[in-house]
Amino acid sequence: MSQARGDVAGGLAMDIDNCSVMAVDCEDRRYCFQITSFDGKKSSILQAESKKDHEEWICTINNISKQIYLSENPEEIAARVNQSALEAVTPSPSFQQRHESLRPAGQSRPSTARTSSSGSLGSESTNLAALSLDSLVAPDTPIQFDIISPVCEDQSGQAKTPGQGGRRTNPFGESGGGSKSETEDSILHQLFIVRFLGSMEVKSDDNPDIVYETMRQILAARAIHNIFRMTESHLLVTCDCLKLIDPQTQVTRLMFPLPSVVLYATHQENKRLFGFVLRTSGGKSESNLSSICYIFESNNEGEKICDSVGLAKQIALHAELDLEEQSRLIAASSRPNQASSEGQFVVLSSSQSEESDLGEEGKKRESEA
Repeated sequence: MSQARGDVAGGLAMDIDNCSVMAVDCEDRRYCFQITSFDGKKSSILQAESKKDHEEWICTINNISKQIYLSENPEEIAARVNQSALEAVTPSPSFQQRHESLRPAGQSRPSTARTSSSGSLGSESTNLAALSLDSLVAPDTPIQFDIISPVCEDQSGQAKTPGQGGRRTNPFGESGGGSKSETEDSILHQLFIVRFLGSMEVKSDDNPDIVYETMRQILAARAIHNIFRMTESHLLVTCDCLKLIDPQTQVTRLMFPLPSVVLYATHQENKRLFGFVLRTSGGKSESNLSSICYIFESNNEGEKICDSVGLAKQIALHAELDLEEQSRLIAASSRPNQASSEGQFVVLSSSQSEESDLGEEGKKRESEA
């Protein structure tokens, strides 16, 4: 980086072969992006003049780093890169094989007809795979790559109100309202370090394939848009809820009620990735229910986190059963006591006992007279 005397701006000379470029957030500047060398030892943050220039700089440097413009046929390589990006969000072969396995085995076609209609068979399998994906994830569903704290009570299904979602621990040890926190009485307290990858709405919440497909789409979208930044949080697992806590300020970013977590799974190959599906109410009426899948990355603790969530659900279930048993005992013991058939005892109220005492004193006075 150099700037001559009298120049308005400086110049930067940097090797951008196989480099990575991504948009970054600066405290006092807009339209900033960061260029990192291929070995990760050198990085520079630059600022564009407008949003359009910001996007063009990122795309241009990204294409140059992949050596598209340096080849003899840049259009062909660019089309190949775009094709690979499209393949990243196409249906996975597992769903195609699954639908092909469901076809009747007795329907066999001649070899001549099979060769002539190979294109139609491929299109049918693609359509079936697309239908299977549509049954899992809604098409054109927006992906949220960052954690946004709740701002209103309407999002109570996803998280608590701002007073509960952003509660800070009182350093003086005083309880302001005299109410204990919800997690103080919980038996289970397990803390994990996680990084938020993204979340999106799904159509169903009864199949682990939903979590796998959501992972694939979020990772593909991050790779296409060069989004590498992840928000790190502490995940607290209790018998009541799951909390995402800011490691710096200890403020609760999001709170997920444990009964609303209906599905959780770990990636089949990469055990660092895990996710869970949260069933939320779309509005004030409970009939409008929606499901949102949250994907996280951990430090090789994906299976351990899922086991912890399962343990919390089991403890909560047993506690609920114990409460039902206790309520039955309390209801049985709170029935009104009546005089037994043998006349052994009679439970008197306070007014009745006072009247009986006055009657006994009157009898004593009459006997003395």
